Amino acid sequence: DYTFSKGSMPASVYDGDYQTGWIASAWWKERKFTFHFDQAYAMDYLIYVPNLGKDVQSNNGKLFRDYFTAFSVWLNGEQVEASKVSFERAKDNEYFIVKFPKTTVTSIAVEGKQWDGAGNISLSEIAFYQYDGLAEEISALFSNDSHTALAQGVDSGKIAALREKAASADAYYVDRAVLLDELDNAQQLLDSKASELIVRDGFTSRSG
Repeated sequence: DYTFSKGSMPASVYDGDYQTGWIASAWWKERKFTFHFDQAYAMDYLIYVPNLGKDVQSNNGKLFRDYFTAFSVWLNGEQVEASKVSFERAKDNEYFIVKFPKTTVTSIAVEGKQWDGAGNISLSEIAFYQYDGLAEEISALFSNDSHTALAQGVDSGKIAALREKAASADAYYVDRAVLLDELDNAQQLLDSKASELIVRDGFTSRSG
C-alpha cells in the first residue's frame, strides 16, 4: 500500500535522510506507522516530517504536505483520545510537532490524516525525544502565561544554568532558538528591559 521516494521500508522513515521516505500510493491507503522501542521512555511529543518534494495537487497547486488536518496517536497499543492530541505546523509545513499526554511508552503508533481525496499521505522522517522537562523549567521562570513577568527568586545564575542545558538540547520541539529566546526574555526582564522582549510566531497550534 505504499510507494517509495527513495530507500527501503521501514528504515527510510528513520534513517536521518530527508530524501528517503514513504508516500501512499493512493489517498485512501492506510497510513499508520507503529514503532517499538528497546526500553520504556517517557515522551510527550514526536516530530513528523512529510515528504518534502514539490509534488502538487493538479486541481489547485498545493503541495501534498499542505493537507494534513490531524494526527492519531496510539501509546502502548491504546489510542489516545483525539481531544488530547494536538500538533503545531512548522513553516511551509516542513514538519509537524505532534503532542500527546506524557506517557512512559514502549511503542508509539502515529497516523497522519487529511480529508478524503486531498492527496497522498507521506512520511519522510520520524523523530522521538525522551521527556526531560526543560520547557517546563524555562516556563517556570515566568509568573504568567504570556511570559512578561518573572517568578520570584529568578536570578542570573538560574537563567545561565538553563541556558547551558538548552544549548545542549537535541530536539525540534526543544528547539534551541525558541528556548534561548525565552531565556533572553527572562534576562531582559531581570535587567528591566521589557521593551526588548522577543515575540515568536513561527508555529500555528491546531487541535487533533
